[in-house]
Amino acid sequence: MRADGKAVVRPLRFDQFHANIQGLYFGGCDHIHLSAGKKEFKGVKKAFESALKHIHATGKMDGKMMADKPIKGLIKATFDVLKESMSEIKTVISDTIRNSFENDIFIFSGMKSYASLKEAAQLLKDPNGTIKPFEQFKKDIVDIDSTYNQRYLESEYNYAVGSAQMADKWIQQEQTEGEYDLQYRTAGDDHVRPAHAKLADITLPRTDKFWIKYYPPNDWGCRCLAVLVKTGKYTITDSKTANELGDVATTRLDKDGNNAADIFRYNPGMQKVIFPPNHPYTAKGNADKKEAKDTLTKKVK
Repeated sequence: MRADGKAVVRPLRFDQFHANIQGLYFGGCDHIHLSAGKKEFKGVKKAFESALKHIHATGKMDGKMMADKPIKGLIKATFDVLKESMSEIKTVISDTIRNSFENDIFIFSGMKSYASLKEAAQLLKDPNGTIKPFEQFKKDIVDIDSTYNQRYLESEYNYAVGSAQMADKWIQQEQTEGEYDLQYRTAGDDHVRPAHAKLADITLPRTDKFWIKYYPPNDWGCRCLAVLVKTGKYTITDSKTANELGDVATTRLDKDGNNAADIFRYNPGMQKVIFPPNHPYTAKGNADKKEAKDTLTKKVK
């Protein structure tokens, strides 16, 4: 309460969308190993500030602005970081497949940029509805900057590397039809999630439906692998049992009872994407989010 009796309106640090992202990234944090400052993303942080200046000058952030030069700069800087994961795909692939992977990374980068700037824009105005001086605005969104452009980005980068590695393995495995089965393996140390540890040594033909939903990585920071084993060398796991264990391994309920790990039920190599197709950045949303995605795909490249 101020001296004049009026309530102090404090800036909202994180909106509901961000709260959902936090639940996705930080749930089960004992095993996810989010950023500890190991990798710096200076290009992204510089581009983010340029984008902030643009939305400050404009007084808003909406989906149509995805094609504006400063915002395109942030998208490109983020894309350049995450695209590094493509170096993990060692197998010779067609331009069509490579474009599919890179387009997925581009859309993810764009919608991540939209999410961070949309949230920042909520803090543009003071309680009286007046646009804040830029330096004050910049101070108010410092948590948004450090969270999206360091902590989340490092987790996303590490996930992209693991996803690309496993996509590469799947592409290799597609060339061995009938000669090998696939076996699920963990890192075998104390950091393996208990639910993932129960998947260790599951052995199934590559055609089993288990690999459609539970092919690794199965969460942020997941280091599990699917490796080729000679057909007949290991006992084939009961498919029903394997799929039930996979379901448990990709179930992580948030405070509202929603399964935060459901998004990991996909196969990056089969679907030719790096990031979970239903990640909150890219999942369906309101009209402005749809316009942002449409603008991104039509005008930004």
